[in-house]
Amino acid sequence: MAAIQWQAKEFSKRTEIPCLFCCDSEDIPLDADLASAIFRIFQEILTNISKHAGASNVKVKLSENDGWVFLEAIDNGRGIRESDMNKPGSFGIRGMRERCQQLGGNLYANGIPEKETCVIIQIPVNGKE
Repeated sequence: MAAIQWQAKEFSKRTEIPCLFCCDSEDIPLDADLASAIFRIFQEILTNISKHAGASNVKVKLSENDGWVFLEAIDNGRGIRESDMNKPGSFGIRGMRERCQQLGGNLYANGIPEKETCVIIQIPVNGKE
């Protein structure tokens, strides 16, 4: 949680795009490998926002519910399109999705044109379900 909060602040400093972070818990118990994987996925989400979204703000929520950890990132940019996610050179989203699946989870990405993109990852806290 602290690393994601720190990365959100660094993103805001570097890009001048406000990134509001919230978490519904003081601590989410994750092993080091899972925490690292979630952090890397989060970094890729922020990279995609800075490169492609044209956003002026980002909201990030980290939570845990019924043995699953959820990370949700919403930006107010151009809105990802299905065609963006299926481009042959679109390795960022494909890589994030594959990493989530290797951990027994999923990645969902949805965009509303010229309004927002929402990316949600869900991964079981104790490894593959």
